[in-house]
Amino acid sequence: MESVLKAPFWALPKKTVNAVDTTTKPPARRRAPVFIHDAVIPWQGDTLLLAELRRDADDQDE
Repeated sequence: MESVLKAPFWALPKKTVNAVDTTTKPPARRRAPVFIHDAVIPWQGDTLLLAELRRDADDQDE
């Protein structure tokens, strides 16, 4: 009896798409990671964490 070896799913070739879809939006900018020390690092009269949160809020308004 012959046994058939199957490739594991991670070894299979990836699907490729040749057509370009122009109807989708470009990916949104990812938020910066927040570290504990960001809450205490001074940055332009505020803390670095507060500056990051304000910048993210301004980006969402646009």
